[in-house]
Amino acid sequence: MSQLNDDEKRITVFFDGSCPLCRREINAYKRLKESGYVNWIDVSAKHDKICAPHISTQKALKRFHIMLPDGSFMSGAAAFAKLWMVFPRLYLFGYILSLPGIRHFAEILYQIFLVMRPLLQRIVPK
Repeated sequence: MSQLNDDEKRITVFFDGSCPLCRREINAYKRLKESGYVNWIDVSAKHDKICAPHISTQKALKRFHIMLPDGSFMSGAAAFAKLWMVFPRLYLFGYILSLPGIRHFAEILYQIFLVMRPLLQRIVPK
């Protein structure tokens, strides 16, 4: 269980900046020292149909996605695990979340969150 090297930390995060929950979470990450390794893309500000190779703006608005340095994509719980591993204080949580059984269970919880997200967005102050 070793920390990511600088090249592995250089990921791109696609997030919904129009979602108050998402915006709060991303802003918390941006306050961390290592956030400079991450390219933050607010897909709600994208008016074209493609925000990155192989991912439409519509798809990126529905689910959390990251792009790794090699150009591959991850989404959902696996993407959160990888993002958390960029930050030393969150690394252990990311590592644990990346374990197969835990990641599978976390993905189920994330799917439930996605169903509840519209309701939660209405009760969180903008």
